[in-house]
Amino acid sequence: QFVGAITGGFFAAIIGGKTVCMAHTFVDTDNYAPYQALLAEFLFCAIWVSLHLHMTADKRTDGDQYYGVAIGACMFISMVCIADISGSAINPSLWLGTVVS
Repeated sequence: QFVGAITGGFFAAIIGGKTVCMAHTFVDTDNYAPYQALLAEFLFCAIWVSLHLHMTADKRTDGDQYYGVAIGACMFISMVCIADISGSAINPSLWLGTVVS
């Protein structure tokens, strides 16, 4: 997945230039190291996937619609927390592919 994301990032950079790759993902190198941004992406991706699986796969939530609000709230919180650090892609392979390219 990481190799595919890096290859896709290079194709995006070739076709659209660096501004295409910088549209959603970046590293604020003035305040954070790249490993911190990658760690933030991994952490919030794990939180989002765990929440998604727990809310949608649990039989106790059948017929309830509140899990959409919970997943949306998780996405909003992740954007607020790590948007300044990494751009909040919530997909470490996508983030890595566009940042490397």
